Amino acid sequence: MLKAVIAGAIGEDAVMREAGNKKVINFTVAHNESYKKPDGEKVEKTVWVRCNLWSSSEKLRDALKKGKKVAVEGMPMATAYTNKEGEAKANLELNVRDVDFI
Repeated sequence: MLKAVIAGAIGEDAVMREAGNKKVINFTVAHNESYKKPDGEKVEKTVWVRCNLWSSSEKLRDALKKGKKVAVEGMPMATAYTNKEGEAKANLELNVRDVDFI
């Protein structure tokens, strides 16, 4: 099984949606990284991960607020698409199995 852990800040308040006969809580997590290039230039980068938590817990949805620090664990997926300008793009998503508030 493929598993990933992402730690960062929630980017927007979570929302609950219907998906067939199940409910899913959707939210995003921003993970910030910084590193130096070989020439010494510092680079800062933010990676956004779309999270899908299959749960009907309104209490959990209400706790997943913008700015809260979390560590989420689950199965990663990449989805590809073409934007309006015709450019190939990709999204990183995580089917969440566990959420820990940091």
